[in-house]
Amino acid sequence: MTYMKKILLISLLFFVASLPAKQAYVSILDKLNPDSVRVLSNEKAAEYLLQKYRNKENLYLCADAANIENIRKTFPEEVKTSIEVANQVRQQYFLFRYDWDMEKTNVPYQF
Repeated sequence: MTYMKKILLISLLFFVASLPAKQAYVSILDKLNPDSVRVLSNEKAAEYLLQKYRNKENLYLCADAANIENIRKTFPEEVKTSIEVANQVRQQYFLFRYDWDMEKTNVPYQF
């Protein structure tokens, strides 16, 4: 057996040995416990959802100084644009020209 064939055979053996064993398929439905499911009326479901969102941490308000500095370094142009748009809004001057604007225009709206 030539040297290249030995290397190829050894590589193939390592590759086959590194393949994971076939795992049994487990569905998420198999893990559900039907005894733990409660059916709520529409009002109770809406109240439950409202409470869930009221108690949820606001990710937009939990940024600290390190996050802010990292954002400024990583996205300098976006930060500059956001500050410009925020200042225009404070002056009640609206110019819809960015990708996220539904109908772009070069005509400003001033109130």
